[in-house]
Amino acid sequence: MRQIVDAYRSTDGTARIGGPECFATGLAIALNFLHGQANSAMNEDLDDSHRRFAAGEVPPLLESLPDLTSLEQAIQPTRW
Repeated sequence: MRQIVDAYRSTDGTARIGGPECFATGLAIALNFLHGQANSAMNEDLDDSHRRFAAGEVPPLLESLPDLTSLEQAIQPTRW
């Protein structure tokens, strides 16, 4: 997280980054999108092309989620 914040500030980023909680929205968005794609992949009322597309989205989404160690490191106190 520290590297992300430093890189952002080095490019003159102006938004206030208050702490790890500021990154929670991104994780929530990813989980919500994953939920939607998984539901669509299993929804027999949808057209086959939509279900196939959604089914193709699920594995890369699962692989891109941070692991527990990464999440634990993100919530560690640091100088923001």
